[in-house]
Amino acid sequence: MGKKTNNNLNLLKKKISRRSALSTVGKVALSTVIAGVVAGVGGYYAGKSSAPTATATTTVTSTVGAKGTVTETMTETMTETVTKTVGAAPKKITTISDSILSKYIRFYKDAVERDLGIKLEVIEALYGELFEKISTDIISGANRFDLFLGPGDFIGTLASQGWILPLDDFMQTYPYLDDYLPWIRNRVMKWGGHYYGLAFDGDCHILAYRKDLFRNPEYREMFKEKYNYDLPDPPKTIDELIDVAEFFNGWDWDGDGEPEYGIAFSAKRAGQTAWTIIDFVAQYAVKPGPPSKYTGVLYFDPETMEPLTNTPGWIEGFKKWQEIVKHGPPGLPDFDVSDTRGLYMAGDVAIAIDWSDSGPLSISPDSKVKGKMAWAKLPGAPKYWDREKQKWVEEFNQITLLNFGGWVWYVMKGVKEKGMENLVRIFLTYMTTSDKAAEMAVAHGETGVNIFRYSHLYSKNPDYWIKQGWDPESAENYCNTVMEVYESPNVVLDIRIPGFERYWDALDEAAANVASGTWGPEDACNWLYDEWSRITEELGKDKQLKWYRQDLGLST
Repeated sequence: MGKKTNNNLNLLKKKISRRSALSTVGKVALSTVIAGVVAGVGGYYAGKSSAPTATATTTVTSTVGAKGTVTETMTETMTETVTKTVGAAPKKITTISDSILSKYIRFYKDAVERDLGIKLEVIEALYGELFEKISTDIISGANRFDLFLGPGDFIGTLASQGWILPLDDFMQTYPYLDDYLPWIRNRVMKWGGHYYGLAFDGDCHILAYRKDLFRNPEYREMFKEKYNYDLPDPPKTIDELIDVAEFFNGWDWDGDGEPEYGIAFSAKRAGQTAWTIIDFVAQYAVKPGPPSKYTGVLYFDPETMEPLTNTPGWIEGFKKWQEIVKHGPPGLPDFDVSDTRGLYMAGDVAIAIDWSDSGPLSISPDSKVKGKMAWAKLPGAPKYWDREKQKWVEEFNQITLLNFGGWVWYVMKGVKEKGMENLVRIFLTYMTTSDKAAEMAVAHGETGVNIFRYSHLYSKNPDYWIKQGWDPESAENYCNTVMEVYESPNVVLDIRIPGFERYWDALDEAAANVASGTWGPEDACNWLYDEWSRITEELGKDKQLKWYRQDLGLST
């Protein structure tokens, strides 16, 4: 990739998101956990490295949102409530999370003790060890951990096994529920129609692109001459995305004497690739509508648990995936999220597919693209496969993906046995005031926390965004894009049932092999069908179908 590009690939090696900790199944042995149903979760999430160790260094001086005094008001109210509910003597809560999020919790440790009289024990674990520690604590009966700030994808496993408490009663009185963006509130925090988590993050893939290039008159003229249509700003379909990536690939469009490239994204084995391939497949394979046998589902038939991976929609998505890999930097099939971020922050790619971390990362001290980026929802497709009618429907289809699901607070079942439910609810209400996520979500992309509440949006507190280093146009565009994702009518989440990590690892393998040229799209999809069928049979088809339907909110 040349001297400059190779150096740039190292820019963010110490700022890798929590998702880059993924690796293959088996590095943590959990095969004995509940007869193998959840075996391998820890292994799949065991990583090449720990999550980043950065943390916020300054306090938030003004609450993000319309209510400027919410923090002070809640402090006084909850201090009084704690005293009345659990007495004046200090109480203790033990939390567990990965290295970054544990530092967030520790950042407020003194304030929690001062304002609530609660002593915090903050347990920090490597990302890949989280599930092993949680499952061991529960199965052994130790019940050391009261709260787990963990991945949203864990919710199905934790809830279905009874390891976490439902929060429906808590949500009846929780004061900030309506502030959460709709799909965070209505799906990410729920499983089986019940609340089981309280989100502290919002995760989705979006398109990040160089608006200065897309709006360059000379480049717009060149594009139209070559492709016979206007350079789309932003690309609305995957076909347009492929054309734009091809157009900007392999030439010196920034005048520095070295070639730049069209697009970057995660494509390597065990490098977050499963989350990228679904961005392509869903546009062709998901018929819009709420979850049912034929609409709103991507992975399995919700009446039979048969994998959908060998259907024409999946195969078409894999074909587009195979094509777009050609229009990025040399070595793109070996990229993970850190490689992608290193390149777009250095100004060496025109487009990136990434989580919404790309927003605050663009204004970081290492960034060369501050004020030059724009964001958009993932491109859709000009057609989708209708499984019911067994034919292509020739109309625009745009499906939103909530990749990874975000970081979520879970209340462990031991809390009820200890009589700590009221104490934990007071703590969570205090810790989830809008300001406590705002700084990380707005200004610190390396933390992995992204905006997820209406009160975080630029329109609610523009001065706060400007103070953090954003320009008004970029901040408004970024926030509007994230809001559009979470207000979209057509949304798909990850597989969130016991054994999800085994399905996800197989998907990762299929996508990586197509990206590298080892497998063809149709062969990969057929192999994935067989592999997912085998996994389902091993875990118990009836149980998997029940849990899959629960996750989709369908009757069981």
